[in-house]
Amino acid sequence: MILAAPRYLAETDRRPGRRDLAGALASTLGMAALVYGLVRSADAGWDDPVTVAALRAGVVLLVAFVFNESRARQPIMPLRLFASRADRPGGARIRCAAPRCPFAGRSELGVAEPVSGVVAGIDPARALDLAARLSDASAEAGRIAQAIRAADEAAAQAIARAQASLPALSRTDRAALSAVAAQAPVMAGEIRRRVAHLRGCQASGLPVDPALYFGDERPPDPAKVAAVVRYFHDHVGDHGGLNGDRDDLDGITARIRSLGAAETDAFVNSLSTEDLDRWNDRAAEDDDVLWHHTGLDPAGRTDLANLLVTKVAARTLAKLAAHLPVLGPDIHTKYLHDVHLAPQSGSLFGPHGIDLDHDLSQGQDGDCWFLASLGAVALTDPDWIRDHVRANENGTFTVTLYRDGRPVEVTVSLDLPLKADGAVAYAQTPDRVLWVAVYEKACAELRGGYGAIDGGSGSDGLTTVTGKPVEREDPADLSFAALKNRLDQGYAMTTGSASDDFLWWNHEYADNDKVVTSHEYVVTGIDLNTKPPTMTLLNPWGRLAGKRHIIAVSEAEWHHYFDELSAIRTGG
Repeated sequence: MILAAPRYLAETDRRPGRRDLAGALASTLGMAALVYGLVRSADAGWDDPVTVAALRAGVVLLVAFVFNESRARQPIMPLRLFASRADRPGGARIRCAAPRCPFAGRSELGVAEPVSGVVAGIDPARALDLAARLSDASAEAGRIAQAIRAADEAAAQAIARAQASLPALSRTDRAALSAVAAQAPVMAGEIRRRVAHLRGCQASGLPVDPALYFGDERPPDPAKVAAVVRYFHDHVGDHGGLNGDRDDLDGITARIRSLGAAETDAFVNSLSTEDLDRWNDRAAEDDDVLWHHTGLDPAGRTDLANLLVTKVAARTLAKLAAHLPVLGPDIHTKYLHDVHLAPQSGSLFGPHGIDLDHDLSQGQDGDCWFLASLGAVALTDPDWIRDHVRANENGTFTVTLYRDGRPVEVTVSLDLPLKADGAVAYAQTPDRVLWVAVYEKACAELRGGYGAIDGGSGSDGLTTVTGKPVEREDPADLSFAALKNRLDQGYAMTTGSASDDFLWWNHEYADNDKVVTSHEYVVTGIDLNTKPPTMTLLNPWGRLAGKRHIIAVSEAEWHHYFDELSAIRTGG
Protein backbone atom coordinates (compact mmCIF):
# COMPACT_ATOMS: atom_id res chain seq x y z
CA MET A 1 0.00 0.00 0.00
CA ILE A 2 2.84 2.34 0.89
CA LEU A 3 4.58 1.59 -2.41
CA ALA A 4 1.40 2.24 -4.39
CA ALA A 5 0.54 5.52 -2.66
CA PRO A 6 2.73 7.81 -4.83
CA ARG A 7 1.10 6.40 -7.95
CA TYR A 8 -2.53 6.98 -6.93
CA LEU A 9 -2.39 9.93 -4.42
CA ALA A 10 -1.74 13.42 -5.72
CA GLU A 11 0.77 15.50 -3.80
CA THR A 12 -0.62 18.63 -2.11
CA ASP A 13 0.69 21.89 -3.50
CA ARG A 14 3.37 23.37 -1.30
CA ARG A 15 2.78 26.86 0.03
CA PRO A 16 5.54 28.99 1.49
CA GLY A 17 4.99 29.71 5.21
CA ARG A 18 5.11 33.15 6.82
CA ARG A 19 5.81 33.58 10.51
CA ASP A 20 3.34 35.71 12.47
CA LEU A 21 5.98 37.28 14.73
CA ALA A 22 3.86 40.30 15.67
CA GLY A 23 0.92 38.11 16.65
CA ALA A 24 3.08 35.75 18.70
CA LEU A 25 4.74 38.57 20.63
CA ALA A 26 1.56 40.59 21.16
CA SER A 27 -0.45 37.61 22.46
CA THR A 28 2.28 36.20 24.70
CA LEU A 29 3.31 39.52 26.19
CA GLY A 30 -0.27 40.72 26.52
CA MET A 31 -1.38 37.68 28.52
CA ALA A 32 1.78 37.73 30.66
CA ALA A 33 1.36 41.44 31.50
CA LEU A 34 -2.35 41.00 32.24
CA VAL A 35 -1.78 38.03 34.56
CA TYR A 36 1.08 39.78 36.34
CA GLY A 37 -1.02 42.90 36.89
CA LEU A 38 -3.87 40.88 38.40
CA VAL A 39 -1.51 38.90 40.67
CA ARG A 40 0.39 42.00 41.80
CA SER A 41 -2.82 43.93 42.60
CA ALA A 42 -3.57 41.53 45.46
CA ASP A 43 -0.55 42.85 47.42
CA ALA A 44 0.27 46.23 45.90
CA GLY A 45 -3.29 47.45 45.24
CA TRP A 46 -5.00 48.71 42.10
CA ASP A 47 -3.34 52.15 42.29
CA ASP A 48 0.21 50.76 42.23
CA PRO A 49 2.08 52.22 39.19
CA VAL A 50 3.56 48.88 38.14
CA THR A 51 0.15 47.17 38.43
CA VAL A 52 -1.52 49.87 36.32
CA ALA A 53 1.29 49.75 33.74
CA ALA A 54 1.10 45.96 33.47
CA LEU A 55 -2.69 45.94 33.04
CA ARG A 56 -2.62 48.74 30.48
CA ALA A 57 0.17 47.05 28.55
CA GLY A 58 -1.73 43.75 28.61
CA VAL A 59 -4.93 45.30 27.25
CA VAL A 60 -3.14 47.28 24.56
CA LEU A 61 -1.09 44.27 23.45
CA LEU A 62 -4.17 42.03 23.25
CA VAL A 63 -6.02 44.67 21.21
CA ALA A 64 -3.00 44.86 18.93
CA PHE A 65 -3.00 41.08 18.68
CA VAL A 66 -6.62 41.01 17.51
CA PHE A 67 -5.95 43.81 15.04
CA ASN A 68 -2.86 42.00 13.73
CA GLU A 69 -4.73 38.71 13.32
CA SER A 70 -7.36 40.41 11.21
CA ARG A 71 -4.64 41.66 8.81
CA ALA A 72 -1.99 38.92 8.87
CA ARG A 73 -1.70 36.63 5.83
CA GLN A 74 -1.13 33.57 7.98
CA PRO A 75 -2.26 34.48 11.51
CA ILE A 76 -1.45 32.15 14.39
CA MET A 77 -5.10 32.44 15.50
CA PRO A 78 -7.43 33.08 12.53
CA LEU A 79 -10.40 35.12 13.71
CA ARG A 80 -12.72 33.00 11.58
CA LEU A 81 -12.46 30.31 14.24
CA PHE A 82 -14.64 32.51 16.45
CA ALA A 83 -17.41 32.92 13.86
CA SER A 84 -20.82 31.52 14.80
CA ARG A 85 -21.91 28.08 13.62
CA ALA A 86 -24.38 29.71 11.23
CA ASP A 87 -21.61 31.74 9.60
CA ARG A 88 -19.20 28.82 9.09
CA PRO A 89 -20.74 25.51 8.08
CA GLY A 90 -19.50 22.55 10.03
CA GLY A 91 -17.79 24.79 12.55
CA ALA A 92 -17.69 23.73 16.20
CA ARG A 93 -18.85 26.03 18.95
CA ILE A 94 -16.13 27.32 21.25
CA ARG A 95 -17.05 27.54 24.94
CA CYS A 96 -15.10 29.75 27.33
CA ALA A 97 -14.35 28.03 30.64
CA ALA A 98 -13.97 30.16 33.77
CA PRO A 99 -10.50 29.95 35.34
CA ARG A 100 -10.30 27.52 38.22
CA CYS A 101 -9.69 29.15 41.59
CA PRO A 102 -8.08 27.37 44.54
CA PHE A 103 -10.54 28.96 46.95
CA ALA A 104 -14.09 27.81 47.52
CA GLY A 105 -16.90 29.47 45.60
CA ARG A 106 -18.94 32.10 47.43
CA SER A 107 -22.50 33.14 46.96
CA GLU A 108 -23.57 36.72 46.33
CA LEU A 109 -24.08 37.09 50.09
CA GLY A 110 -20.44 36.15 50.73
CA VAL A 111 -21.23 32.76 52.32
CA ALA A 112 -19.09 29.80 51.34
CA GLU A 113 -20.92 27.29 49.17
CA PRO A 114 -20.28 23.57 49.56
CA VAL A 115 -17.53 22.41 47.20
CA SER A 116 -16.29 18.86 47.01
CA GLY A 117 -12.94 18.50 48.76
CA VAL A 118 -12.99 22.04 50.19
CA VAL A 119 -11.71 22.57 53.75
CA ALA A 120 -12.43 25.85 55.54
CA GLY A 121 -12.98 27.59 52.20
CA ILE A 122 -9.80 26.17 50.64
CA ASP A 123 -9.59 23.56 47.88
CA PRO A 124 -6.11 22.01 48.40
CA ALA A 125 -5.96 20.37 44.98
CA ARG A 126 -6.73 23.59 43.17
CA ALA A 127 -4.36 25.56 45.39
CA LEU A 128 -1.52 23.19 44.48
CA ASP A 129 -2.51 23.46 40.82
CA LEU A 130 -2.22 27.26 41.14
CA ALA A 131 1.21 26.85 42.75
CA ALA A 132 2.36 24.68 39.82
CA ARG A 133 1.04 27.23 37.34
CA LEU A 134 2.88 30.01 39.17
CA SER A 135 6.12 28.05 38.98
CA ASP A 136 5.58 27.55 35.24
CA ALA A 137 4.74 31.24 34.87
CA SER A 138 8.01 32.15 36.57
CA ALA A 139 10.11 30.23 34.07
CA GLU A 140 8.05 31.46 31.15
CA ALA A 141 8.18 35.06 32.33
CA GLY A 142 11.95 34.84 32.60
CA ARG A 143 12.25 33.57 29.05
CA ILE A 144 9.89 36.24 27.79
CA ALA A 145 11.83 38.97 29.59
CA GLN A 146 15.06 37.76 27.96
CA ALA A 147 13.37 37.67 24.57
CA ILE A 148 12.16 41.23 25.03
CA ARG A 149 15.62 42.44 25.96
CA ALA A 150 17.05 40.73 22.85
CA ALA A 151 14.34 41.78 20.37
CA ASP A 152 12.83 44.93 21.88
CA GLU A 153 13.33 47.15 18.88
CA ALA A 154 12.21 44.54 16.35
CA ALA A 155 9.05 43.86 18.32
CA ALA A 156 8.23 47.56 18.60
CA GLN A 157 8.58 47.97 14.82
CA ALA A 158 6.38 44.96 14.12
CA ILE A 159 3.64 46.16 16.46
CA ALA A 160 3.90 49.70 15.10
CA ARG A 161 3.04 48.38 11.63
CA ALA A 162 -0.10 46.77 13.04
CA GLN A 163 -1.26 49.78 15.04
CA ALA A 164 0.59 53.06 14.79
CA SER A 165 -0.71 54.26 18.15
CA LEU A 166 0.61 51.25 20.12
CA PRO A 167 3.47 52.37 22.36
CA ALA A 168 6.77 50.53 22.27
CA LEU A 169 7.40 48.08 25.07
CA SER A 170 8.78 50.11 27.93
CA ARG A 171 11.32 49.41 30.59
CA THR A 172 8.40 49.14 33.04
CA ASP A 173 6.91 46.29 31.00
CA ARG A 174 10.19 44.39 31.16
CA ALA A 175 10.46 45.06 34.88
CA ALA A 176 6.93 43.73 35.38
CA LEU A 177 7.75 40.46 33.64
CA SER A 178 11.01 40.16 35.56
CA ALA A 179 9.05 40.67 38.77
CA VAL A 180 6.75 37.80 37.80
CA ALA A 181 9.78 35.62 37.24
CA ALA A 182 11.19 36.54 40.66
CA GLN A 183 8.02 36.56 42.77
CA ALA A 184 6.00 33.68 41.34
CA PRO A 185 8.26 30.96 42.86
CA VAL A 186 7.98 32.64 46.28
CA MET A 187 4.20 32.73 46.04
CA ALA A 188 4.07 29.14 44.80
CA GLY A 189 6.22 27.98 47.72
CA GLU A 190 4.00 29.79 50.20
CA ILE A 191 0.89 28.19 48.74
CA ARG A 192 2.46 24.74 48.98
CA ARG A 193 3.40 25.33 52.64
CA ARG A 194 -0.07 26.55 53.47
CA VAL A 195 -1.74 23.56 51.80
CA ALA A 196 0.59 21.20 53.68
CA HIS A 197 -0.37 22.98 56.91
CA LEU A 198 -4.08 22.70 56.09
CA ARG A 199 -3.81 18.98 55.42
CA GLY A 200 -1.74 18.54 58.56
CA CYS A 201 -4.41 20.24 60.67
CA GLN A 202 -7.06 17.95 59.20
CA ALA A 203 -5.02 14.81 59.70
CA SER A 204 -3.77 15.64 63.21
CA GLY A 205 -7.10 15.26 64.98
CA LEU A 206 -6.18 18.31 67.13
CA PRO A 207 -8.85 20.86 68.15
CA VAL A 208 -7.46 23.59 65.88
CA ASP A 209 -9.77 26.48 65.04
CA PRO A 210 -10.46 26.47 61.24
CA ALA A 211 -9.37 30.11 61.10
CA LEU A 212 -5.78 28.86 61.51
CA TYR A 213 -5.92 26.05 58.92
CA PHE A 214 -4.19 27.95 56.11
CA GLY A 215 -1.26 29.30 58.14
CA ASP A 216 2.19 29.65 56.63
CA GLU A 217 3.98 27.35 59.07
CA ARG A 218 4.87 23.70 59.53
CA PRO A 219 1.97 21.25 59.97
CA PRO A 220 1.00 20.79 63.65
CA ASP A 221 2.59 17.94 65.59
CA PRO A 222 0.03 16.12 67.79
CA ALA A 223 2.77 14.47 69.89
CA LYS A 224 4.33 17.85 70.65
CA VAL A 225 1.01 19.33 71.74
CA ALA A 226 0.25 16.28 73.89
CA ALA A 227 3.64 16.61 75.62
CA VAL A 228 2.93 20.26 76.55
CA VAL A 229 -0.55 19.33 77.82
CA ARG A 230 0.97 16.60 80.02
CA TYR A 231 3.59 18.99 81.39
CA PHE A 232 0.86 21.51 82.15
CA HIS A 233 -1.25 19.02 84.11
CA ASP A 234 1.83 17.79 86.00
CA HIS A 235 2.98 21.26 87.07
CA VAL A 236 0.11 23.76 87.14
CA GLY A 237 -0.91 22.68 90.63
CA ASP A 238 2.61 22.12 91.94
CA HIS A 239 3.58 24.77 94.48
CA GLY A 240 7.20 23.62 94.28
CA GLY A 241 7.82 23.39 98.02
CA LEU A 242 9.93 26.11 99.61
CA ASN A 243 10.79 27.72 96.27
CA GLY A 244 7.18 28.43 95.29
CA ASP A 245 5.63 27.65 91.93
CA ARG A 246 7.11 30.33 89.66
CA ASP A 247 9.63 27.89 88.16
CA ASP A 248 6.80 25.54 87.18
CA LEU A 249 4.78 28.36 85.63
CA ASP A 250 7.84 29.61 83.74
CA GLY A 251 8.36 26.03 82.51
CA ILE A 252 4.84 25.97 81.05
CA THR A 253 5.53 29.26 79.28
CA ALA A 254 8.82 27.94 77.88
CA ARG A 255 7.12 24.91 76.37
CA ILE A 256 4.35 27.01 74.83
CA ARG A 257 7.08 29.09 73.19
CA SER A 258 8.10 26.07 71.08
CA LEU A 259 4.59 25.69 69.59
CA GLY A 260 3.36 27.14 66.33
CA ALA A 261 0.11 29.11 66.07
CA ALA A 262 -2.10 26.09 65.28
CA GLU A 263 -0.35 24.03 67.96
CA THR A 264 -0.84 26.81 70.54
CA ASP A 265 -4.50 27.07 69.64
CA ALA A 266 -4.88 23.28 69.95
CA PHE A 267 -3.09 23.34 73.33
CA VAL A 268 -5.48 25.95 74.76
CA ASN A 269 -8.53 24.16 73.39
CA SER A 270 -7.28 20.87 74.88
CA LEU A 271 -7.61 22.42 78.37
CA SER A 272 -10.88 22.51 80.24
CA THR A 273 -12.27 25.72 81.69
CA GLU A 274 -11.33 24.33 85.13
CA ASP A 275 -7.72 23.95 83.91
CA LEU A 276 -7.67 27.55 82.73
CA ASP A 277 -9.21 28.84 85.96
CA ARG A 278 -6.61 26.99 88.02
CA TRP A 279 -3.82 28.31 85.78
CA ASN A 280 -5.14 31.85 86.27
CA ASP A 281 -5.24 31.43 90.08
CA ARG A 282 -1.67 30.16 90.16
CA ALA A 283 -0.31 32.85 87.80
CA ALA A 284 -2.09 35.66 89.66
CA GLU A 285 -0.73 34.75 93.10
CA ASP A 286 1.76 37.23 94.49
CA ASP A 287 3.41 36.01 97.67
CA ASP A 288 7.13 36.66 97.22
CA VAL A 289 9.06 36.22 100.45
CA LEU A 290 12.84 35.85 100.27
CA TRP A 291 13.39 32.88 97.93
CA HIS A 292 9.73 31.80 97.94
CA HIS A 293 8.17 33.12 94.70
CA THR A 294 4.60 32.38 93.68
CA GLY A 295 2.70 33.34 90.59
CA LEU A 296 4.14 35.08 87.53
CA ASP A 297 5.86 38.43 87.93
CA PRO A 298 4.69 41.29 85.62
CA ALA A 299 7.34 40.45 83.01
CA GLY A 300 6.32 36.79 83.06
CA ARG A 301 2.65 37.67 82.59
CA THR A 302 3.49 39.91 79.64
CA ASP A 303 5.61 37.16 78.11
CA LEU A 304 2.83 34.58 78.48
CA ALA A 305 0.24 36.99 77.10
CA ASN A 306 2.38 37.68 74.04
CA LEU A 307 2.74 33.95 73.36
CA LEU A 308 -0.94 33.11 73.69
CA VAL A 309 -2.78 36.23 72.56
CA THR A 310 -0.66 36.67 69.42
CA LYS A 311 -1.07 33.11 68.14
CA VAL A 312 -4.54 31.76 68.93
CA ALA A 313 -7.67 32.27 66.83
CA ALA A 314 -10.17 34.99 67.69
CA ARG A 315 -12.68 32.47 69.08
CA THR A 316 -10.02 31.09 71.44
CA LEU A 317 -9.20 34.64 72.58
CA ALA A 318 -12.67 34.91 74.08
CA LYS A 319 -12.04 31.72 76.07
CA LEU A 320 -8.76 33.11 77.39
CA ALA A 321 -10.33 36.45 78.31
CA ALA A 322 -13.04 34.67 80.31
CA HIS A 323 -10.87 32.14 82.14
CA LEU A 324 -7.34 33.54 82.08
CA PRO A 325 -7.82 37.27 82.79
CA VAL A 326 -4.34 37.47 84.31
CA LEU A 327 -3.11 37.81 80.71
CA GLY A 328 -4.65 41.27 80.53
CA PRO A 329 -4.38 44.32 82.79
CA ASP A 330 -6.56 44.83 85.85
CA ILE A 331 -9.38 47.00 84.48
CA HIS A 332 -10.44 48.61 87.76
CA THR A 333 -9.34 52.00 89.10
CA LYS A 334 -10.19 54.13 92.13
CA TYR A 335 -12.54 56.05 89.84
CA LEU A 336 -14.44 53.08 88.38
CA HIS A 337 -15.25 49.68 89.85
CA ASP A 338 -18.32 48.68 87.84
CA VAL A 339 -16.50 47.98 84.58
CA HIS A 340 -16.39 45.00 82.29
CA LEU A 341 -14.51 43.95 79.15
CA ALA A 342 -16.21 43.82 75.78
CA PRO A 343 -14.80 43.46 72.24
CA GLN A 344 -14.60 46.62 70.16
CA SER A 345 -14.21 47.11 66.43
CA GLY A 346 -12.83 49.86 64.24
CA SER A 347 -9.64 50.91 62.51
CA LEU A 348 -6.28 51.50 64.13
CA PHE A 349 -5.96 54.95 62.53
CA GLY A 350 -8.54 57.26 60.98
CA PRO A 351 -8.97 58.08 57.28
CA HIS A 352 -6.40 60.86 57.55
CA GLY A 353 -3.87 58.90 59.59
CA ILE A 354 -3.01 60.25 63.04
CA ASP A 355 -5.24 63.22 63.82
CA LEU A 356 -4.25 64.22 67.34
CA ASP A 357 -6.96 66.84 67.81
CA HIS A 358 -9.60 64.24 66.92
CA ASP A 359 -8.12 61.03 68.34
CA LEU A 360 -6.80 62.02 71.79
CA SER A 361 -9.49 61.76 74.47
CA GLN A 362 -8.48 60.63 77.95
CA GLY A 363 -11.46 59.03 79.68
CA GLN A 364 -11.77 58.30 83.41
CA ASP A 365 -8.24 57.36 84.37
CA GLY A 366 -5.54 59.65 85.70
CA ASP A 367 -3.03 58.84 82.96
CA CYS A 368 -2.72 62.31 81.42
CA TRP A 369 1.06 61.91 81.83
CA PHE A 370 1.10 58.95 79.43
CA LEU A 371 -1.47 60.20 76.93
CA ALA A 372 0.10 63.67 76.74
CA SER A 373 3.48 62.02 76.10
CA LEU A 374 1.95 59.74 73.47
CA GLY A 375 0.35 62.78 71.83
CA ALA A 376 3.60 64.78 71.87
CA VAL A 377 5.48 61.98 70.10
CA ALA A 378 2.63 61.49 67.61
CA LEU A 379 2.65 65.22 66.86
CA THR A 380 6.37 65.48 66.09
CA ASP A 381 7.03 61.96 64.72
CA PRO A 382 3.83 60.13 63.68
CA ASP A 383 5.91 57.43 61.98
CA TRP A 384 7.25 56.44 65.40
CA ILE A 385 3.74 55.60 66.54
CA ARG A 386 2.87 53.71 63.35
CA ASP A 387 6.15 51.79 63.40
CA HIS A 388 5.72 50.66 67.03
CA VAL A 389 2.30 49.06 66.76
CA ARG A 390 1.43 46.18 64.44
CA ALA A 391 -1.76 44.30 63.72
CA ASN A 392 -1.74 40.52 64.11
CA GLU A 393 -3.74 38.10 61.96
CA ASN A 394 -6.13 37.21 64.80
CA GLY A 395 -7.23 40.82 65.39
CA THR A 396 -4.85 41.62 68.25
CA PHE A 397 -2.20 44.36 68.30
CA THR A 398 1.40 44.25 69.48
CA VAL A 399 2.75 47.55 70.84
CA THR A 400 6.43 48.17 71.52
CA LEU A 401 6.91 50.20 74.70
CA TYR A 402 10.05 50.67 76.77
CA ARG A 403 11.08 49.66 80.29
CA ASP A 404 14.42 50.98 81.57
CA GLY A 405 15.28 52.01 78.03
CA ARG A 406 14.79 48.51 76.62
CA PRO A 407 11.96 47.64 74.19
CA VAL A 408 9.15 45.43 75.49
CA GLU A 409 6.51 44.03 73.15
CA VAL A 410 3.02 43.98 74.66
CA THR A 411 0.19 42.23 72.80
CA VAL A 412 -3.37 43.29 73.58
CA SER A 413 -6.77 42.28 72.31
CA LEU A 414 -9.55 44.69 71.40
CA ASP A 415 -11.49 43.83 74.55
CA LEU A 416 -11.71 47.27 76.18
CA PRO A 417 -13.09 48.25 79.60
CA LEU A 418 -16.66 49.54 79.41
CA LYS A 419 -18.79 51.24 82.03
CA ALA A 420 -22.18 49.88 83.07
CA ASP A 421 -23.90 52.04 80.44
CA GLY A 422 -21.74 50.51 77.68
CA ALA A 423 -19.51 53.55 77.14
CA VAL A 424 -15.74 53.10 76.86
CA ALA A 425 -14.32 53.73 80.32
CA TYR A 426 -10.82 55.01 79.71
CA ALA A 427 -9.13 56.28 76.52
CA GLN A 428 -11.98 56.94 74.12
CA THR A 429 -12.36 55.66 70.57
CA PRO A 430 -13.89 58.57 68.61
CA ASP A 431 -15.38 57.30 65.35
CA ARG A 432 -13.91 53.88 66.26
CA VAL A 433 -10.30 55.06 65.90
CA LEU A 434 -8.39 52.71 68.19
CA TRP A 435 -4.69 53.57 68.37
CA VAL A 436 -4.85 55.66 71.56
CA ALA A 437 -6.92 53.03 73.42
CA VAL A 438 -4.61 50.25 72.18
CA TYR A 439 -1.51 52.10 73.40
CA GLU A 440 -3.17 52.85 76.75
CA LYS A 441 -4.13 49.21 77.28
CA ALA A 442 -0.57 48.13 76.44
CA CYS A 443 0.80 50.61 78.99
CA ALA A 444 -1.69 49.34 81.60
CA GLU A 445 -0.59 45.76 80.95
CA LEU A 446 3.07 46.75 81.17
CA ARG A 447 2.52 48.54 84.50
CA GLY A 448 0.09 46.04 86.09
CA GLY A 449 -3.35 47.52 85.44
CA TYR A 450 -5.31 50.66 84.63
CA GLY A 451 -5.12 51.66 88.29
CA ALA A 452 -1.32 51.42 88.15
CA ILE A 453 -1.11 54.14 85.47
CA ASP A 454 -3.08 56.66 87.55
CA GLY A 455 -0.58 59.46 88.10
CA GLY A 456 2.84 60.06 86.63
CA SER A 457 5.04 62.60 84.92
CA GLY A 458 5.60 63.63 81.34
CA SER A 459 9.23 62.54 81.55
CA ASP A 460 8.12 59.04 82.59
CA GLY A 461 5.62 58.94 79.74
CA LEU A 462 8.11 60.02 77.08
CA THR A 463 10.63 57.36 78.11
CA THR A 464 7.86 54.72 78.19
CA VAL A 465 6.84 55.58 74.62
CA THR A 466 10.33 56.04 73.12
CA GLY A 467 12.97 54.66 75.50
CA LYS A 468 15.07 57.79 74.93
CA PRO A 469 16.61 60.03 77.60
CA VAL A 470 14.42 62.97 78.61
CA GLU A 471 15.30 66.55 79.44
CA ARG A 472 13.17 67.59 82.45
CA GLU A 473 13.39 71.27 83.40
CA ASP A 474 11.79 74.02 85.45
CA PRO A 475 9.82 76.53 83.33
CA ALA A 476 11.34 79.35 85.37
CA ASP A 477 14.67 78.57 83.69
CA LEU A 478 13.29 78.60 80.14
CA SER A 479 12.15 81.18 77.60
CA PHE A 480 9.67 80.80 74.76
CA ALA A 481 12.43 81.65 72.26
CA ALA A 482 14.53 78.70 73.49
CA LEU A 483 11.54 76.35 73.40
CA LYS A 484 10.58 77.50 69.90
CA ASN A 485 14.07 76.57 68.74
CA ARG A 486 13.65 73.05 70.22
CA LEU A 487 10.26 72.56 68.60
CA ASP A 488 11.75 73.51 65.26
CA GLN A 489 14.41 70.83 65.80
CA GLY A 490 11.75 68.13 66.26
CA TYR A 491 11.53 67.88 70.04
CA ALA A 492 8.39 66.33 71.56
CA MET A 493 7.35 68.31 74.63
CA THR A 494 4.90 68.04 77.50
CA THR A 495 4.40 70.47 80.35
CA GLY A 496 2.77 69.87 83.73
CA SER A 497 0.68 72.36 85.67
CA ALA A 498 1.24 72.91 89.37
CA SER A 499 -1.27 71.95 92.04
CA ASP A 500 -3.42 74.69 93.53
CA ASP A 501 -4.00 73.36 97.03
CA PHE A 502 -4.93 75.60 99.93
CA LEU A 503 -4.79 73.72 103.21
CA TRP A 504 -7.08 70.74 102.67
CA TRP A 505 -8.93 72.29 99.73
CA ASN A 506 -7.90 71.25 96.23
CA HIS A 507 -8.77 73.50 93.30
CA GLU A 508 -9.06 71.56 90.04
CA TYR A 509 -8.89 74.67 87.83
CA ALA A 510 -6.92 77.88 87.78
CA ASP A 511 -7.02 81.14 85.82
CA ASN A 512 -10.81 81.24 85.49
CA ASP A 513 -11.05 77.54 84.68
CA LYS A 514 -8.64 77.82 81.75
CA VAL A 515 -5.87 75.67 83.23
CA VAL A 516 -6.44 72.27 84.82
CA THR A 517 -4.19 71.92 87.86
CA SER A 518 -1.86 68.96 88.45
CA HIS A 519 -2.28 68.02 84.79
CA GLU A 520 0.01 67.21 81.84
CA TYR A 521 -0.43 68.99 78.50
CA VAL A 522 1.01 68.53 75.00
CA VAL A 523 3.07 71.51 73.82
CA THR A 524 1.85 71.97 70.24
CA GLY A 525 3.45 75.29 69.28
CA ILE A 526 4.94 78.66 70.23
CA ASP A 527 4.12 81.85 68.38
CA LEU A 528 6.67 84.60 68.95
CA ASN A 529 4.85 87.04 66.65
CA THR A 530 1.81 87.58 68.86
CA LYS A 531 1.76 90.29 71.52
CA PRO A 532 2.58 88.86 73.95
CA PRO A 533 4.09 85.62 72.51
CA THR A 534 1.97 82.54 73.28
CA MET A 535 2.39 78.81 73.86
CA THR A 536 -0.39 76.56 72.54
CA LEU A 537 -1.25 73.55 74.69
CA LEU A 538 -3.43 70.50 73.97
CA ASN A 539 -5.33 69.00 76.89
CA PRO A 540 -5.40 65.17 76.57
CA TRP A 541 -8.97 65.22 77.88
CA GLY A 542 -9.85 66.00 74.27
CA ARG A 543 -12.94 67.43 72.64
CA LEU A 544 -15.26 64.87 74.18
CA ALA A 545 -14.63 66.21 77.72
CA GLY A 546 -16.54 69.40 76.97
CA LYS A 547 -13.77 71.62 78.34
CA ARG A 548 -11.35 73.91 76.51
CA HIS A 549 -9.00 71.28 75.14
CA ILE A 550 -6.75 73.78 73.35
CA ILE A 551 -5.50 76.79 75.28
CA ALA A 552 -2.93 79.53 74.72
CA VAL A 553 -0.86 80.95 77.57
CA SER A 554 1.61 83.80 77.70
CA GLU A 555 5.14 83.30 78.94
CA ALA A 556 4.22 84.91 82.26
CA GLU A 557 1.18 82.64 82.64
CA TRP A 558 3.23 79.58 81.83
CA HIS A 559 5.84 80.46 84.43
CA HIS A 560 3.09 81.06 86.98
CA TYR A 561 0.83 78.03 86.44
CA PHE A 562 3.27 75.33 85.31
CA ASP A 563 6.13 73.74 87.22
CA GLU A 564 7.80 71.27 84.80
CA LEU A 565 8.63 70.74 81.15
CA SER A 566 9.75 67.41 79.65
CA ALA A 567 11.34 67.23 76.21
CA ILE A 568 12.74 64.47 74.04
CA ARG A 569 14.38 64.56 70.61
CA THR A 570 12.33 62.43 68.21
CA GLY A 571 13.50 60.83 64.96
CA GLY A 572 16.96 59.54 64.19
